[in-house]
Amino acid sequence: MIASLLAFVLFPLSQFLHSIADKTRENDHSQERKSIAVGGSSEMSDANEAHSDKNNENAGKEVVSHKPVYLQYTMSGDGFHLLSADVPQALEGKDKEKKSNTTEQQNERDLTQKSLQLFENSAENLQDDMPLDWSFGTQNREELVDSLFWQIPSLTSFHLPEQEVKERQWEDLTKTQKSSNNGCQIEFTVMSYNILSQNLLEANPTLYAHCPTDVLSWNIRLHNLLQEFRMWDPDILCLQEAQEDHYQEQIEPTLVQMGYKCMYKRRTGNKKDGCALCYKTSKFDLISFELVEFLQPSVEVLDRDNVGIVALFLGVIPSDLKPEGRPSKASPICVANTHLLFSPRRGDIKLAQVALLMAEIDLMIRPWREKGASCPVIVCGDFNCIPRMPLYQFIVTGQLYYHGLPAWMISGQEDLSHKFYQRKLYTPLWPQNLGITDRCQYVTSTENKSDNRIYSHCFMRGLRYSPPACIRPEALEFIPGVTDARPVPPENWFYDKSANVESKVFFPRIGGTLYHNLNLKSVHSHYDLETGKPEVTSLHTGLGATVDYIFYSAEPVNDPKHGVGRRHLQDGPLKLLGRLTLFSEEDLWAMNGLPNKMYSSDHLCLLAKFCWDTIYF
Repeated sequence: MIASLLAFVLFPLSQFLHSIADKTRENDHSQERKSIAVGGSSEMSDANEAHSDKNNENAGKEVVSHKPVYLQYTMSGDGFHLLSADVPQALEGKDKEKKSNTTEQQNERDLTQKSLQLFENSAENLQDDMPLDWSFGTQNREELVDSLFWQIPSLTSFHLPEQEVKERQWEDLTKTQKSSNNGCQIEFTVMSYNILSQNLLEANPTLYAHCPTDVLSWNIRLHNLLQEFRMWDPDILCLQEAQEDHYQEQIEPTLVQMGYKCMYKRRTGNKKDGCALCYKTSKFDLISFELVEFLQPSVEVLDRDNVGIVALFLGVIPSDLKPEGRPSKASPICVANTHLLFSPRRGDIKLAQVALLMAEIDLMIRPWREKGASCPVIVCGDFNCIPRMPLYQFIVTGQLYYHGLPAWMISGQEDLSHKFYQRKLYTPLWPQNLGITDRCQYVTSTENKSDNRIYSHCFMRGLRYSPPACIRPEALEFIPGVTDARPVPPENWFYDKSANVESKVFFPRIGGTLYHNLNLKSVHSHYDLETGKPEVTSLHTGLGATVDYIFYSAEPVNDPKHGVGRRHLQDGPLKLLGRLTLFSEEDLWAMNGLPNKMYSSDHLCLLAKFCWDTIYF
């Protein structure tokens, strides 16, 4: 009876106590779900922190509490929206005011706030509204950052964890070069560098949202840029995006102290940056230079503010290296620097700008080449064009049939083939009154402006070994010693079909083909020979690509390995001895992208070393 009575009283009591315990566990679990542990450690109550510190004060190590994370958002067409979340704060308690405000804890709060903002501001184009539960488990900060990026690629403003920045390597190419006894060999280096104008950086903050604020400071960037100049110490330095006030007040004075003389051309209009070409006075004497403005208001394809610089130098030859019995006058060398239009849609403008630059180069070197000087050419700059695309092919092959090509395809920066309307290139690309032929040469006042074509001496000599001249017609009367003889081309002779006729601007230009005769070759191969990955010269929040180049004069040769009629170039008087290697896009993102703490522009500098067999005449 007593047992029955106890059971009758205790059973309801036990049920009541169980229900209280269940509610307590449920509240604890709910509180745990509301605790957001972004960065790998959740906020603990004061009691838990004190207990943890007491147990680990002898070990001297920070204890990280890992807890599941649950962030609830709704996903709609205009991005993510937070349904419910509490920014982590210290749990309520009697010792709340005693909580330690350490640097690490403050960083955790800042990182949490940024994470929530990134989720709320994400611009993913998702079609359906649906609630989501994001669980990052027990990851630490580095693992969590990786999770954020692969799950939501649009989080471009989330700063990556600090990564090791690799140093660039020098690639020696001297093993593939053969010395020449034609003249005195002068070795020199050339650098081309888009240093990122500070005003353009500040005008386009979204392109550099992945960068910590400190690496974008001009004082920090200037220090690193000058350090690169001092470290590589190039004999010729070509700069693009040099902001005028920074250049005049800080960069040029430093370069003058380093032994340079400089030329500068600001972009036209209201632009604040431009191009600079600097040279070591110990290595070169300046003969002449031309500041080139591409802007031609009356020409539709030349209505932008881009500029260039073309300069002609004589190499300073030490007296102990001058060959005996030779004149002291050596062949000059021409160096050009430019920054073409960026717009991926306007390849027609870029092509016209290159043609105008080629005409300026030709105008400067033509008198010397007519005297018999080789006068090699080096062209540096940011061409805003990727390798193997029509603009690049025009530079390295010397010709391009452009009629009917979509304008976006010229540079290949962006695939716009899906667009309904596509601007195309038509003949002629520019009007006749510009005074530039389809061979990228200026029409001089001394040339005959009649309707008769003028053939050059080189062209007439080339006919002697042209393919038609080496074929004996079957119907030709056989005369021993006369019609049975066939001309034998000399070794390495190259029949340049583009040299057939020196076209005049006064002829109807309906061919749709551009030419130039500078025989240019790129310093870089644009692909890593070991991995096969594309090399990258520029990278920001968008994709990385090769847009910067150093082109140099080479000599055309016939090479059976490249097929009949294919153009192949090999080093001539100007030989490439070495180059500074580039990185792949993957390598650069592993270093926090560009700019970073070591490389302070969204472009990498290009550096090449040449050996110049100066030809005396």
